[in-house]
Amino acid sequence: MNKYTITPETQKIYVNFALVETGIYDISLILGEHIPQITDQQTAVPPTACAIIKMSTIFAKVLMHILTKHLRIYEQQVGSITIPKSILHDLGMEELI
Repeated sequence: MNKYTITPETQKIYVNFALVETGIYDISLILGEHIPQITDQQTAVPPTACAIIKMSTIFAKVLMHILTKHLRIYEQQVGSITIPKSILHDLGMEELI
């Protein structure tokens, strides 16, 4: 039995793009979908924001731990998730390479 309710109004959104904005009291996750494409002017089309999720900094940290726990379990069952070095570089996370 679920510990939550899904209604017909509940939206299911696929995202493969995220930005984080941090304020003094809260954090905003701007989630969206990036579909790589080039316009006629040879310029990249920016990602489309699908949702902005605002939360307290405390909940953001709790969410980080929840995601870490679930990804750890997933990797134990399925295998390691490898992030390409180019993505880590683009995100400014060279320390993880």
